Amino acid sequence: MRSSNSPIPALILTRSLTPFPELMEMAVKHKRTVLRSEEDTSLFIPNLTDWLKARLSPDHPPWRAGGRVRRRRAPDGRVRRR
Repeated sequence: MRSSNSPIPALILTRSLTPFPELMEMAVKHKRTVLRSEEDTSLFIPNLTDWLKARLSPDHPPWRAGGRVRRRRAPDGRVRRR
């Protein structure tokens, strides 16, 4: 549920779904971007979240790079895997 009345900047369709013509008409009418991904939603969302965190947060190092899981050391020296 969205907490504000601001318009969405884009709509992302996963699993290579083809948008309905009505969706594309409304996107053009309201000047919204429609994006598609071949990934399943369950894979796309965490990858998008990691990508956004890596690029928008100056103090959050990326956990993943190029789809590969990166290993990091915890403050106590143990290797953490995500």
